[in-house]
Order: sequence, then structure tokens, then C-alpha cells
Amino acid sequence: MNKRIVSVLCVLLTLAVCSACTQDPSDKVSAVEMSPAGGTFTDSVEVSLTCATSGAKIYYTTDDSEPGESSTAYSAPFKVTSSLTVKARAFLDSMGPSDVSSVAYTVVNGRWQTVGESGFSDGNANFMSMALYQDTPYISFKDYANDDKATVMKYNGTAWAPVGGKGVSDEPVAGDTKIAFGSDGTPYLAYSVSVAVGESESYFPKVIRFNGSEWESLGDPHSTFPTYELSSPMSFAVHDDKPYIACQNWVEENGLTVGKANVICFSGTEWENVGQADFSGDKGAYEMDLAFDNDGAPCVCFCDMDDLAYADFMKLNTSNDTWELTADEFSDYSIWKLDLEFDGSGTPCVVFMDDYIDYSEKATVMKDDGTGWAVVGDPRFSPAAAGNPLLAFNGDVPYVSFISSFEDVAAEDNYRIAVMKFDGQNWVHVGEEKFADYPCESYSMAIDSSGVVYVGFIYGEDEDSDICVMKYDL
Repeated sequence: MNKRIVSVLCVLLTLAVCSACTQDPSDKVSAVEMSPAGGTFTDSVEVSLTCATSGAKIYYTTDDSEPGESSTAYSAPFKVTSSLTVKARAFLDSMGPSDVSSVAYTVVNGRWQTVGESGFSDGNANFMSMALYQDTPYISFKDYANDDKATVMKYNGTAWAPVGGKGVSDEPVAGDTKIAFGSDGTPYLAYSVSVAVGESESYFPKVIRFNGSEWESLGDPHSTFPTYELSSPMSFAVHDDKPYIACQNWVEENGLTVGKANVICFSGTEWENVGQADFSGDKGAYEMDLAFDNDGAPCVCFCDMDDLAYADFMKLNTSNDTWELTADEFSDYSIWKLDLEFDGSGTPCVVFMDDYIDYSEKATVMKDDGTGWAVVGDPRFSPAAAGNPLLAFNGDVPYVSFISSFEDVAAEDNYRIAVMKFDGQNWVHVGEEKFADYPCESYSMAIDSSGVVYVGFIYGEDEDSDICVMKYDL
């Protein structure tokens, strides 16, 4: 072979080998994306890693070292339970490695603790509720040691103290109690009384207010509206220093007894309808709950028993004082035991027991996202049936509490409160999954301005029942 030809071939071969061994510095794998993109989280956060370059393998570290192909290989989202920095890099044989991605996660660990002493009532207790005024917790309950009447107590920083005495209702309590506050912190208490109607007992509302020295009665809703009965559970609110109650008017239709939705308020001298009476029209309104939007308009959500217990939402048009149906049958399936609340941005949200799949009765949360009602996170997210779910917000972050059962707890010790929150991707437990030492009956939840979660509950049975309040403190 001609020496010149051989020389040219050698040069070409050398160039080809060098080209194959030399990477274009701009031809490298895309940087790893982390979700969520850092921040502060309570107890834990689940981290996901992705790379836009197809086929690239991701490796990461959590000890501040630089990631390489000998580091931990990413295969699925992982949980971070303490403050640390995740560093990640992606590799592909035919390309240069990606730049190192680095994201810091701050995890704050809290704990559940008892507020004051547990078991602070004089004797048996039931039908409790809890509310906060300027971050001070108040509770109301049926006080068996004081003629079965209602007692209201508040936590003064060291102990639970009665407000205006004990057994303050005009008559014995037959069912739910609910506490709420006026604009100046005046406590209002609504409670259920039993009245014989024919051969059965029916439940009607009474409302009293603490004037600074004693509790005073605010009229008699039953005398004004003798056929209006309390929705169960009771729905009570105070807005612009007026107490409001959601009620059902039971009427006969086509041989059936149907509950029609009504909202009443105390005007200062008497109880009166808010908007038109029986505003649910041809719909049977059950499990009704009442809340006010940011413009001060009352809204209700209820199970529509004429449509297989799907959820309906109605709002008072304050310009013409008329209730309007704004969302008809917006739940995917039949529901039960709902709680309506507005988040920090004024968006209406509702939690309920979802009955559809095998009567699972697990918790589902939905909100009106502006185009319609949508599920928040996964539907039926609770690990087991979610008895009497309640909804509260820390800003726009939803928290749900419920009475749950656990497979590893004996039947007689089961039915304990669980609290979960939506972290933007998943519903996660707040603190320990089984944080209360007792099974519970009635309970309530509230969140203060610092994001501290309070739950109060009745524990024990019959003559051994009492009260415990706990908070999740960071």
C-alpha cells in the first residue's frame, strides 16, 4: 500500500478515536428536578426526583456529599423526616453527566400534648364542642354532674375554668352543643332540647349568650318555628353578632316525610327565616352544614336524599335575599356526615364520608376550584372508615380529623381520633397516627393563628366518661 495512503488512514483513525472520546460540553444530561422544591415541612416530606433526559439514571445523596454513580440510585419517591439537603445528578452513557441539583428541606417535628389536665369535668360528660377566640380554647358539653345541663369552660393558661358557672343552660341538654363567638369575644352557646311530638321525641335548638356576668336566653326558636328541627349534627354560627342555625322543616310529600332546608337567625328581638323558607325546594336536605363566605353570605351544603345522597351546595344571594343552588350533585358518589368550611382564600371546601366503594365510609375532601368542585388529593384517603370527619384550615392547608379504627388495637380500645393534612401532594398524618390514649365519643377540632392544632374529645363510657383536650405543638 502507498505510504501516503497509510499515513492518511492513520490520521483519520486517530481523529475518529479522539472524537469518540471527547464529549461536547454542551451535550449533557438535563438537570434533576426535585418536587417539592424545598421549604419547611411538619414531621416529614415525600421527595420525588425526575430527569427530562430519557433513559438517564439518577443518583442522590443526603449527607451533603457530591452525588456520583456510586451514590444511592433513585427508584421511587422517598420520605425525608429531618432537616437536610438532597443533592442529585443524572447519568447517561452517551452524554455528559448533568449538573448537580441541590435542594434544602427543613423538617420541624412536633408532638401531641395534653392541654391542662385531662378528666377535668365534675362527672360524666358528652356532646362536646370546641372553638377558639384569640387562640384561647373554649369547650361546651352536656354536664351530667350539673343536672344534665350545658357547661362552658375555657383554658386560662394553667387550668380549665367555667365561664359563668356550671350547668348554665335553661334546661337539660338532649343532644349536641356548639359554641361560637361574637366580634368582641362574647360566647354564644347553642344546644339541643328534646320535645315530645306525638309519640316520639324531636330535637329543637336553644341559644344563650354570656353577657359578662350571666348567661341569657335569646328567644325561643321552637315557639316561632314549631316544625323546625335541628339538623344532625347541629350546625350553628355567629356572624355580625347574630346567631344562625341550620334546621330542617319536616313535611309530608307523596306519602313520605321529607326534611326541607331552612336557616334561621336571631334579629335581636325574635327568630326569623334567612331568605325563603324551605329553600331546598323538592330536595330532601340531610346532614346540613352552614358557613359564611368572605362576603358574609351564608352558604349550606347537604346530602340530597332525593338524589341518592349526593352533595348539593346552596348560597344566599344577598341582593335579593334568595337561596340559589350553585352546585347540584357535585360529589362523585353518595356521601354522609359532611363538614363545610372556607379556606384562608375564601374557597368553599367540604369533607365527607364517602359511601360508594364497598361502603368504605373513608374521608374525601372536595373544593370549588372556580370551574367546579374537584377532589383534593386522593379520594377516600383515610386508612379506614372516617367517622364524623371535621375540616379546618391553617391558611389554605386543609386538615381533617376523624374517628378511626385500627387493626392493631383491641375492639374495646378502638375508635380513636386521627388527624391528617394535605401537604400539596398527599394526605399525611399529623404527628403519631394513634396519638390519643383513649377511644373517644364526640369530639371537636380547631386550629389557632400559629397553626397549632387542637382536638377535644369525650373518652370513656357511661358513668366513666370525661373530657380531654390535646394540641399538636411544634
